[in-house]
Amino acid sequence: MTADNPTTRIARALATAPERFLTLGQLEAVVRAEGDVRDGDRWGRWIYRPGTRALYIQPYGNGGEYEVDLGRCRTPSDVLDWVSHISMKTWATDADVGALVRALLTLNGHAR
Repeated sequence: MTADNPTTRIARALATAPERFLTLGQLEAVVRAEGDVRDGDRWGRWIYRPGTRALYIQPYGNGGEYEVDLGRCRTPSDVLDWVSHISMKTWATDADVGALVRALLTLNGHAR
């Protein structure tokens, strides 16, 4: 029996996709199936805090934090604006931006 994890769910979804690619909506549904997100869950350096409904990162590792308010990520356009905004920061690595995208996809169902 194979484990039911995001990788196997994506593989199953791809196997049934006619063009062998997933739309953003299909990918979001697969990622959202991971279950409830908890306080302190991480995506790379991003940390989720449900009490404030925000993601936080310590850009310089010195205790200062940068916040992405999930209440301001309600539409695909909002999400794209945030991802673009973070990608322009001098402290944001490619890994930070990718982790933010993964976090926002996962939290989309929890951020409304």
